[in-house]
Amino acid sequence: MTGRLLSTVTVGRWMSPEELQKMRDTGKVVQSTTGTTHVGYPANIDAFGKQAKPGTVYIEFDVPEKSLIKTNDEWAKIVGPDSLEGRLAKRKGLPVPEMPEVANIEIKAQKTTEGIMTVCKK
Repeated sequence: MTGRLLSTVTVGRWMSPEELQKMRDTGKVVQSTTGTTHVGYPANIDAFGKQAKPGTVYIEFDVPEKSLIKTNDEWAKIVGPDSLEGRLAKRKGLPVPEMPEVANIEIKAQKTTEGIMTVCKK
């Protein structure tokens, strides 16, 4: 690290409690099974909320802006070493993308069988 502050942005993602714990433990975005982790950008609790499974939590967190690849007006992706882009970079001898560090992890909501329940901060 050069000591310079990276420009960060807030993104959101519905995830399992296990993924949240892994993110907290490692301090990094958790790579999905495909190597590409999709996030709401800008953060939006309604993004994918209807499809989120009961038991998942909606988290907002900060990542370096340069780690995002915008996919449309409401979404971005973060590519990791096991993504198509990462595997191609490795094959070509180029730098392989790493999962970025996270900051300011906040639980904003939880999905239950009754629907989405927001978390209030006191």
